[in-house]
Amino acid sequence: MRETNPQFRAIIKIHDSEVVALMEMLHFMYGGTLSSSIAGNFVTLVDVMLLSDKFQVVSCTNHCIWLLKKLPMTPESAVIYLEIALHVLVICPLADKAKKFLATRYKDVMKFKEELCSLTLPAIEAIFNGEELQVTSEDCVYDLVMKWAQKQFPGPEERRAMLESCITRLVRFPYMSPGKLMDVLTSHDLDHDFAKDVVNEALFFQVDPRNPKWAFKLFLVPHDSLLSKITVCYVFSAMKKPEMDFMDVGSWERKLTDLTGLGKANLFSMPWETFIADDCPYFIDRMLHLRADMSLIQ
Repeated sequence: MRETNPQFRAIIKIHDSEVVALMEMLHFMYGGTLSSSIAGNFVTLVDVMLLSDKFQVVSCTNHCIWLLKKLPMTPESAVIYLEIALHVLVICPLADKAKKFLATRYKDVMKFKEELCSLTLPAIEAIFNGEELQVTSEDCVYDLVMKWAQKQFPGPEERRAMLESCITRLVRFPYMSPGKLMDVLTSHDLDHDFAKDVVNEALFFQVDPRNPKWAFKLFLVPHDSLLSKITVCYVFSAMKKPEMDFMDVGSWERKLTDLTGLGKANLFSMPWETFIADDCPYFIDRMLHLRADMSLIQ
């Protein structure tokens, strides 16, 4: 532009921290390469990549990504890649590599409880959503996520809002024990209505592998303050075709003596394959409609 108009002046505003990256970007634009001294410098390469993406120097951005791929992945670099990927889509290949690295490195999460508390949310999601995750129970996952949230978000309101937005992506509540689900209901770190919805969904839609077949189970869990004090009668019903009405699938009378729950391990008394078959009479428009009625006997 200056060659066609000698009076043309271009003004580029940058931060002081971007000076080195700008000079490297210009070096690449006019020389076709970066300085040899930064080829293995992770921090500078990231700075040049971000600046070249900002000014849409695509070839320089791609060259930086190519050089970064050759560097060894570390927990620190993986966390940075995931943070950048939230705003810079071109770095997605590096972000995918970072997710796999974190999921593999921290697969045995119980060995890294303290280290996990220092990681960012994208890193935590990569770990707990990883296919290689090794944990004794989902209760442990819940405890770790809550510990991480308390460390990362000291303010109760901010912590509560953050957990409500992401905890269902990190914790599989249907796989938690009844006792731990009670802890969810009484947690000060979760909005009560949100916790109640999560727990209700977990209790009503749990499935459990048994011997090693699968079955649909449904339990109601009493509060510990009610134990040994009352006797209840409860009835589970499910809407069924062709009647299109709720039909009794189980009724019991029981005194509350423990927290194991009131219900049945195989609610419909049928093999899992039969239950999920297309002609199962309990699915209406691919939805299962359940009802629980309870009355106080004593």
